[in-house]
Formats: sequence, C-alpha cells, structure tokens
Amino acid sequence: RPVGPGVPGEIAVRSNYLSLGYVEAGAVVAPTDRGADPAGRRNIYYTGDRGVRGPDGSVLVLGRLDDQVKIRGHRVDLSEVTAALQGHPRVRSAIALAHPTRGGVEIVAVVAARRGGLGQEGLERFLAARLTDPMTPRRYLFLDDLPATPNGKVDRAALQARLQQAPADAVPPALADGREARLIGAWSGLFSRPVDASSTFTDLDGDSLSYVQAALALEDVLGAAPRGWQDMTIAELAAGPAQARGWLTTIETPMLIRAASIVLVVFGHLTEHLKSTGATTAMFLVSGFLFCKFPLQRSAKIRSGYPILKSIVAILIPIAFFSYLVYFDRLFSGRNAGLYLLTLSVELVSHVGFSPQEIFDVPGYLWYVHSLLKVMSIVYVSFQIYKFYEPNILDASRFILVLFIIGCLLRFVLPFFTAEDYLARGHRNILPEKFWAFTHLATFMLGGMIAVCATRRAKFAVAAVVAVYALAVTLTYSIPQGTMALVCGLLLLSNFQAQVPRPLAALAMTLAGASLYIYLTHTRLGRFAQQLAPDGGPVVTVALTLLGGVVIWKLVTWCEVLARNWFARSRVSV
Repeated sequence: RPVGPGVPGEIAVRSNYLSLGYVEAGAVVAPTDRGADPAGRRNIYYTGDRGVRGPDGSVLVLGRLDDQVKIRGHRVDLSEVTAALQGHPRVRSAIALAHPTRGGVEIVAVVAARRGGLGQEGLERFLAARLTDPMTPRRYLFLDDLPATPNGKVDRAALQARLQQAPADAVPPALADGREARLIGAWSGLFSRPVDASSTFTDLDGDSLSYVQAALALEDVLGAAPRGWQDMTIAELAAGPAQARGWLTTIETPMLIRAASIVLVVFGHLTEHLKSTGATTAMFLVSGFLFCKFPLQRSAKIRSGYPILKSIVAILIPIAFFSYLVYFDRLFSGRNAGLYLLTLSVELVSHVGFSPQEIFDVPGYLWYVHSLLKVMSIVYVSFQIYKFYEPNILDASRFILVLFIIGCLLRFVLPFFTAEDYLARGHRNILPEKFWAFTHLATFMLGGMIAVCATRRAKFAVAAVVAVYALAVTLTYSIPQGTMALVCGLLLLSNFQAQVPRPLAALAMTLAGASLYIYLTHTRLGRFAQQLAPDGGPVVTVALTLLGGVVIWKLVTWCEVLARNWFARSRVSV
C-alpha cells in the first residue's frame, strides 16, 4: 500500500533487474523480501528501511524497521537514540540496541569513545536533556571499537552475543521471579492499568495516593524501597540486592513532612495547643511536589492531560462524598447546610461568619481540601492550554515556573483589588483571601519547582526562590507559615532521607497515606474520641482520631483492591 508524500513508510525499490536471490552454501536461495506489482511481476524489493518522500520526489531515510521497539508501552525508534548518542562530542561511534530481559525489552547503548575517555554519568546527563524517559538507555557498554561486518556496517549479531555474555544478575532468577510475582500481585490492586514485570510506578500513572501503598509493598517484598524506585521496572526492583530488615530504615522527606503536617493539623483543630503552625502550607507544598513529580511530568512526556485528570478524580471522589454527607446530615438535623458544601466551595465563604463551634463542627476546616481541588484543576486547565499552543516537546519546568509566577501575582497582588484597606491592615488580617485557591497556587507550584530540579545549579536557584518566597509569606501572612515554607522547602530540595526506627517509619508512612481521610474525618472522629475517653487528655484524643482515620483509609483501600481484582477477573473471563 503506497503512502503519500510526507507519510513514513517502508522504502521499496521496483526494478526488472533485481538479483535472483542470496547465495548460501553454494546455492541460490529464493529471496523472501520481494513483492509483486499490480501486473503480478515480482519486481519489488523491500529494503527494510523506513523513509519519507518529499514533495520533490526526494527520499529521506529514517532508519531501519527493526529499530522500532516498544518500551513500557511507548514506541521508540532506536535510530533516534543512536543519533543522540553520536551527538556527544566525545563519542566516536555508537549504536542503540534493543536487548530482551525478564522484564521485557531494555535499550542498551554501545559506545566507542574518543581519546580522553567518557564517563557514563556525563553521558546520562547529556541524553537526559535530549531524550524522553522511555528512550533513555538502561545499560551502557563501552568498547574500544564497534565490531563491523565485511561491508562496513555495525555487526549487531556480535554485539548481541557480547551482551548475552554480560555478568548475570546478582539475584538468582528463581528468587527474582518470585519477587516479581509478589510485586505484580501487590501493585495490581493499586492501579487501574495492567501491571507486568516491565511496569514502573510512573508509567502506571502513580500519584500521591498510591505512592505510599506502592512503597509499603516494596518494603514488604524487598526489605526497603531503593532510591529512585519510582522509575524502575518491577523486574529491575526484583533483581536488586535484598535488603536486611534491620531496626533502622529510611523514610523519604515528602512522607515525613506529610505525616508531621497532618498530626499538627489535628492537634490545632481538636486541642488548645499548636493553633498556628503553618501546617497547611507544608501540606500544599508537599502535595505540589508529588503532583508535579509524577502526574504532571508524566502528562508532559506523553502530551496528554489524562494522568493529571486521573489524580484529580482520585481525590475528588472521597472529598465530594464526605462533603455531601455533611451537607445532608446538617440539612436533616435542622442546621444551616450551605450550598458551598454541594459546590465544594467552602473556601469562598467568609469565615468571619463562622463561630468557633461551627468551624469545629465541620464546614470551616474543609476549605483546605476544596481549595486543593481547585488548585489542581487550575493546573489541569493550564496544561491543556499549554499543550495546545506548544507543538514541540512539552517542558514541564517552564510550565511550572510560569504558573508559580502567576500564583505569586495572585497571592500578593490580588488583595489590592479585593480589599480596599489592604495596605493598612496587611494580608494577615484579610480572612477570606487566606482560603482562596488562587492564594495557594504559588505554594503548590513551588513544590513542583523543587520536584523537577535536576542539576546542582537549578537547586541553588530554587533554594534562593524558596527563601525569598518564605520571606514574602512571613511579611504578608504570618511567621509560622513563612517558617514552614522555608524549612519544608529546603528539606524537599535536599532530598534528605531520615534514618529512623522501623516501627516509627511504618507509622509515618501510614499517617502520610491516610492523610486525606484523616483530614476529612478528624473533627467528627475527634468529638467521638472525646466522648469515648473524656479524661484522656489531648494526646489521647488526637491518637484516637488519627487511628480512626487510618482505619477508614485501610477499609477504603481494601474495597478498592477487591473491586479492581474483581474487574480484572471479569475482564479476563469475558
């Protein structure tokens, strides 16, 4: 089927003077790469090369057909990877090969460097700026020269044989396969997409809600989650060295901040202690970090807003369910229900009119989750617009920076137009504006800026931005919020991993995973805890409240796993 100008296809040569075939063992073997023209004459030779024909009839060779491989669901042209390798000034010759593994197929870069040598780390940084993640080689083989066939082409067969002779994995295949099966089983209940050995957390559209559960599954199977596990395939994770389950283990900074923040929020709402800690600032910051690190960057790579939308829907369902539950409860009990619960817009209602008891009773504190939903929706709509006007590769870093600047203008300039006495009173005394989604867009995107930092220079630049932003928040909002922005921002930027006792790490991870459900239920559960243990004091009240939120999270997670497993089985049976 011939294709028109500008449409890629296989290059075919039609001639009445083709060779009779190939000579093997002294005999002519009939070729299998021939086709017939409309008249039935077998005079077409299929070259196996991809190409495109220009309007003037010229043909541009795009590479070999067998260079088309699928990596974790993405179609990759190995000739593009080879071209990127050869673009490095210290590479004399190179080729990218598809090498089969237990997890599917991986890209191997075979490189012959110029005099002076070339380090793998420097080559990886060079490729990271030019290739998408699925196109990036997973292994590197450095040779003095690439083997060649008699006609001068790279001897791919010899290189594949060389790769087969590479040292075997340190983990015995049986053990690795057993781990693969356990990880596939554990992750299958967390994601709506099919999970196999070539799956990664990022490619499965992982988000902040599934992050903790996936990490806990790794902890259970491997003993510890290795650094960078989010972008490693299940096969790579299973083939890694086993980790001894010692007394101490590591906990990642985002999880530690999220766990500490939700505890501070519960203490502030249920007791007389820790009333103003800036905990919601930390929660917006870490939410932006995880959101931009996974769904947003994933959306930028595949040029689709689906991962972002999926992450929004994941938190929309429990937030909407609880808000509607509260609305009908207040409606049937004769209290003021408020349409702001139905429209998920508590943050737009002036909090001056709420008494302390009403805020404790439910509606007031829901401003955070309603505002978070709108911030994420703003990012989604902005991404769709950005994708429409950007025909080339989407730059997530540039997108995040633009939204951060817009967020700063909305946070620090918008009050000039919404409050006449802004200069006289300062932002800290303007109650309604404190809760708007526009006000917290900048904090959310600051977390995103931290998440996409890839170089030391970029980290220094973002550290300066964090310091200036924290100072601005301190001057216009409050010292606790500015301090929290500074401390948590620098901790996230340092990628610090704390060594803590294993039970404490498990507790922090559990609280981090259940943080949304703890936040949604803590006022109701807090009142029940006070009735259950009236003489227990604030610590007992908070502990029981946190426990109740964790139990609800576990029940919801268990139901989701059952539903996904049932759906998978029914789909297979059909």
